[in-house]
Amino acid sequence: TFEKYKNNPVVPHIAEDNRDPKVIWCEEMGRYLMALYLNDSNFAILVSDDLLHWEHLQNIVIEGEAECPDIYPLQVDGNPNQRKWILSGASHLYVVCEYRNGRFEIVQSPRRLHYGRNHYAAQTFSDVSDGRRIGIAWNRELEFPRAPFYGQMSIPFELTLRSRKSEYDLCAQPIAQLHTLNAEASVLRNIEFTAQEPWSMPLLPAAYRIYMDMGHCGNPFTIIFGQDVSVQPQKNRIQVKNNTVPLAFDDREKRLLILVDSCSIELFTGDGQAIMTAPLLCDYNLKRLILSSEHPVRLELLEISRLEHTVH
Repeated sequence: TFEKYKNNPVVPHIAEDNRDPKVIWCEEMGRYLMALYLNDSNFAILVSDDLLHWEHLQNIVIEGEAECPDIYPLQVDGNPNQRKWILSGASHLYVVCEYRNGRFEIVQSPRRLHYGRNHYAAQTFSDVSDGRRIGIAWNRELEFPRAPFYGQMSIPFELTLRSRKSEYDLCAQPIAQLHTLNAEASVLRNIEFTAQEPWSMPLLPAAYRIYMDMGHCGNPFTIIFGQDVSVQPQKNRIQVKNNTVPLAFDDREKRLLILVDSCSIELFTGDGQAIMTAPLLCDYNLKRLILSSEHPVRLELLEISRLEHTVH
């Protein structure tokens, strides 16, 4: 039974349309934290012992970001002795912070996890039993012909923090449970194709998981399944219509994971340092996946899994 608290609001008005509180327990302080959007690129951090009485701790600025803050801790490379805090906003610009002397100090300037505008307002779950930090976003501005709804929720993703030289990368990957939806899979190695000799594979009208290891491929190519996904290694990007996402963040091999649904695709590049949702209306009259390029291309690994919803 819920009863409206008679002493609302527990946090008085601070600035403009301050909104979108995110509350989490902070082990370092032994108190609750609230991240609250204020205005422009300003976010407030408040603290409480009882969730009823809140005091302002500090403000944090994430230039170019607004709305829907999320705040949570992550271990660097899984090391419990290296614990950082992530603060992000609705467009998934994020800062990495350390808790020092009773405050959160930014140790790395803002970076982007998500590219494009369709993945928005991601939030993570607290107290997942196995300790993972799992998030889910609103995939907005997608076209669903004749559907009585707008947008969809993203595939849940696990967030980790990885070190790269002296920097930190927030990385996202689809949760492991997605593999339980695999109905059938094809694993192919050393795929070669050109425009004159494209590679193709029959597809059913279904959702798919497509993983590519491109090695050090330098030639551009196109992935076609009713819509085009342009892979442009020389520009270090992938393009879907007007949406682009970086392909790689270091000199390692180029990797791409695509989750194809009937009206959208979700892309994860590298180790998950960049993700992107893009509108894509699959044409199920074109029942094949085609890989084509004006120049010879060789993929070291191609995995294609059909995803099937099951009810138990």
